[in-house]
Amino acid sequence: MPFKWQDNTSSVPLGPEEFCLRMAELELSPLPKRIGVAVSGGADSMALTLLAQEWCKAQGMGLVAFTVDHGLRPESAGEARHVVAWLSGHGVSCEILPWQGIKPESRIEETARAARYALLGEACRKHGISHLMLAHHAQDQVETVMMRLAAGSGIDGLAGMARVSMMDGLCLLRPLLDVFPGRLRATCRAHGQAWIEDPMNSCTDFARVRLRKSLSALAREGLTPIRVLRLAMRSARMGEAVASMASGAWEDVAESVGEEVVLDFGRLMALPEEIRLRVVQRGLLAVHPAAPLRQHRLEALMASLSGASFRKRTLAGCIVVLRKGKLLIRDEKLASAGMAG
Repeated sequence: MPFKWQDNTSSVPLGPEEFCLRMAELELSPLPKRIGVAVSGGADSMALTLLAQEWCKAQGMGLVAFTVDHGLRPESAGEARHVVAWLSGHGVSCEILPWQGIKPESRIEETARAARYALLGEACRKHGISHLMLAHHAQDQVETVMMRLAAGSGIDGLAGMARVSMMDGLCLLRPLLDVFPGRLRATCRAHGQAWIEDPMNSCTDFARVRLRKSLSALAREGLTPIRVLRLAMRSARMGEAVASMASGAWEDVAESVGEEVVLDFGRLMALPEEIRLRVVQRGLLAVHPAAPLRQHRLEALMASLSGASFRKRTLAGCIVVLRKGKLLIRDEKLASAGMAG
């Protein structure tokens, strides 16, 4: 028997009262005057927009929708116009954001996602919008956690997507992370609203789609979506606790923070391993925030710190030096320039 995402409530639409409770859980204070919503035209984002419109009216707020014309399929421009027309019929203003330029032939999902967020962020800044709603739902969360599990992520990655997060000064809101897509399709039907089915969502060229197709088999072995969501919830809870501990440890270990970060090496090495790792990670990001920081390379650095022969190592655009009981973290280019001078 094929695995079903939903129990017998799968056909129950999400109503305005229930959505209002989900928005209250996001603890937005103060409420913005206007809020944005990203709409692809799929059932999930159409349902979110309809619910958001009712909520915004009740709060006395404005709502602006944005739909990205990715240009990856010939139909995308026409679909974007459909979204604008549909939302106009509901009294929601919607702006089309075209993705210009040459499209990628590989890593399409990753590149398109980055382009979509860049376009949405730019549009929100142009309109003076500080909060943007996204229609990620429970199935998206399950797939995200499973993909991160496959990549060997730690507790932060296994927490999945956060309900509230920041992106370049823009507050991203995901009020539907515990709602499965069956209820969102039912919500559209209850409003008499059609939606667009993107054929890329069933294309097995993409890892997420291949994973999605394997979830039925995993559920039969006990790895059900609900259990994956519980894993995400517990990982988030543990992550918050560890982050709090690491923040306290940073205050105790960091002696100087500026162009150079100075950590007391003895106090650092007395910390539990995970807290120690996070303190050094914070030091690296304080010196070089834009540098890519791979977890396995950070773990390799931490392993080498325990060795008696450690003196110097480079990582994420930084040079890490042990000198007279202090761990010094400097920008690698600035350190090289200083040595050359």
